[in-house]
Amino acid sequence: MLALARDLGRKDEEGQAYNRLGMAHYRMKKYETALEWLQKFLKMSKETGDRKEEINACKNIAVTYQALGKPDLARSHFQSALTIAVETGNKQQQEDIAKDQASL
Repeated sequence: MLALARDLGRKDEEGQAYNRLGMAHYRMKKYETALEWLQKFLKMSKETGDRKEEINACKNIAVTYQALGKPDLARSHFQSALTIAVETGNKQQQEDIAKDQASL
């Protein structure tokens, strides 16, 4: 998927591929590698201006930092996700992020 998205110049699908790779590594408990892919997903989300995916990227990075036992970095990324959710008026995400933050 990643190679095809790159070949076609589909930044949105390239970002999704990064997210899937990151989450696959997360599920395998390879958190450092997951972070590398998720950071690329965040960068791509910012480049394409997809605020919804930017929220997802920040949340996925936060959860990964939480798994690594780095609550300050997790909190920071949850806060970034919350800020975007507020800016975009996404009430459901605001509620979900607040619950996630409470688990820290």
